[in-house]
Amino acid sequence: EVRDLLGEDPKAKLQLKEHPDKGIYVQGLKEEVVFTVDEINTVMARGEKNRTVGATLMNAGSSRSHSIFSVVVEEYGEGSDGK
Repeated sequence: EVRDLLGEDPKAKLQLKEHPDKGIYVQGLKEEVVFTVDEINTVMARGEKNRTVGATLMNAGSSRSHSIFSVVVEEYGEGSDGK
């Protein structure tokens, strides 16, 4: 099952979809726009807090999930030519 750890309901199950142009994607996945390292750390901490963990025979705090964080880096601002 796929869940959005940054969404309003991190326990809600999301669906995988396929689009002819975009390819495979998760429908309803939340995107966060951040500008600083502190903002990135805050978002990552919120996602980590929403992960599912539980006890196993080998590890009392074993993760019961895997997380994927996709990061897109965009640069903006004026270059040396003023554009």
